[in-house]
Amino acid sequence: SYHGLSGIFSPRLQVLVDGRSVYLAAFGGVLWNDLGIDVEDIQRIEVIRGPNSAAYGANSFMAIINISTYHAAETLGNRGLVRSGQGSVQDFHVRHGGSTGDLDYRISARQIADSGFADRHDGKRVRSANLRIDYRPSARDTLMFAAAYSQGDYEDGFINEQLGLPPGEVQGRPLRSLGDRSNFQHIVWERVIDARRNLRLQYFHNYLSRDDDFTLNGTLPAPYPPLTISAQPYDYSYLSERHDLELQYDQTVSDRLRFVTGFNVREDRVRSARHFENGGTQRNRLLRGFGNIEYRIGSWLFNLGASMEDSEITHPELQPRLAVNRRLGNNDSLRLVLSRATRNPVLHDKLGYRDVPSGVSGPPFRIQFSRAPVGSTALQPEQIRSLELGYHRQSTGKLRSFDLKLFQDLYTDLIESVSGLRANATDARIRGVEMEGEFEPIRNWRLHAGLSRLWSELHPVAFDAAERSEFYRSVPNWILNFDTRYTAGTLTLGLGYNWLDRVVWNGNGDTEPFTNVASLRLHATQRFKVRSGEGWLRLVLDDPMSPVQDYYRVNVTEPRLRLELGIEQ
Repeated sequence: SYHGLSGIFSPRLQVLVDGRSVYLAAFGGVLWNDLGIDVEDIQRIEVIRGPNSAAYGANSFMAIINISTYHAAETLGNRGLVRSGQGSVQDFHVRHGGSTGDLDYRISARQIADSGFADRHDGKRVRSANLRIDYRPSARDTLMFAAAYSQGDYEDGFINEQLGLPPGEVQGRPLRSLGDRSNFQHIVWERVIDARRNLRLQYFHNYLSRDDDFTLNGTLPAPYPPLTISAQPYDYSYLSERHDLELQYDQTVSDRLRFVTGFNVREDRVRSARHFENGGTQRNRLLRGFGNIEYRIGSWLFNLGASMEDSEITHPELQPRLAVNRRLGNNDSLRLVLSRATRNPVLHDKLGYRDVPSGVSGPPFRIQFSRAPVGSTALQPEQIRSLELGYHRQSTGKLRSFDLKLFQDLYTDLIESVSGLRANATDARIRGVEMEGEFEPIRNWRLHAGLSRLWSELHPVAFDAAERSEFYRSVPNWILNFDTRYTAGTLTLGLGYNWLDRVVWNGNGDTEPFTNVASLRLHATQRFKVRSGEGWLRLVLDDPMSPVQDYYRVNVTEPRLRLELGIEQ
């Protein structure tokens, strides 16, 4: 996640797809494979660094990832691709787009499949179908409807790891598998009232059902007690669902002044026999009002926004944001941003339980595990106060863009696991410098690079010694990313590199820091003409220099080669 402090999920990021929030109602974070959208249908991905709940909604805490897909009118015709490679990669994507009168539509389907890490039993096969319709019933109205269904079958490692035991500790290394079924429906109506006023109404529904039950048989070796676990059922299945309705009104009052205001109501619902008391359904309703005012005077631009949130598991929270921009000539600008935001506990944080059934026995004694509360009714929202100073340059020269950011983020009441329980366990201060630029040294050669230096002061107040040491190392000192591509006629060559220095993932990751986390990708694409369209052949090589470890040290990615063939008409 942005600036570290991350575990198996990244609950402190807001992720939107065409304005639809996709982080899980039950646990936070995003199940990327189950989104039901294909990368081939994505038009752009915008990353907004820092909190901004007024503009992007609840959970816009550390940063926002805003994904926009193509309008159906931009994807007319047919498109297909197949991808195969090492690691049992077997992917395909097919798409058809058409138009009739004032209605444009797109239908697509895909599969992504691979065998995962070596000797980890974590392969996957995910299939999905997606529909988007864009319709203009009148000169002033537009309607967008999108829907998708996704089915994912996953190998999920070894059962003993779910019980908190190291890999291989239960004899026989029993395997674990799970299945996801998800869908969404999303509708947006927009009306142009007149040249200065607009109205937008949005509704969406997200649904995910995970089937995750197994039976454990095995014997614990030393140094564990000599227990024999026989036919013990475990059911970690859950259902997560969200309904969301939002009304937004914007008006341009004058050439200098415009504003946006709106109201949002949301209901999250989860059900799990294992994670919640008595296997019941838990609900949380959230109400949010928001507004934003923009005022221009000369070379100055002032932006003041705020949102007020209230839900059934938290108290009302005001989240303001002030941004001041000063234009320096045609290409340069300075900015100052002050903001405060909160992140509400997800339902499992607040109301969840950890439940292990009784009946685990082995001579010469019997052990019974009792229910232990994971959630706490006293759990409070996380808070961030952020200060940002920045410089930005945009031009048509060799230096296409450059951004420099100095920042300080103050966190209070961060929610972490403390001896298996969720608690407001940590305060933190993270300061840093970020630089990002895009260059075109010569024609047809683009280069993008970013570098961050972070200084962190972490104040865990409730951890034991091991947990405290782990948390101290959860923010990397350096982050580097680099991407370049060169086009010569119909051939494109590219290279991408990402690197973090020493870091520990919070939660269930390894407690010893990774020396560094790096990934390298090389790719080459050759385009060619077909009868009434265009085709391409793409070769991708991931991590050719050395293996890469991901989250656990035993998750080792070896160099992998993939070949893709596609046609578009």
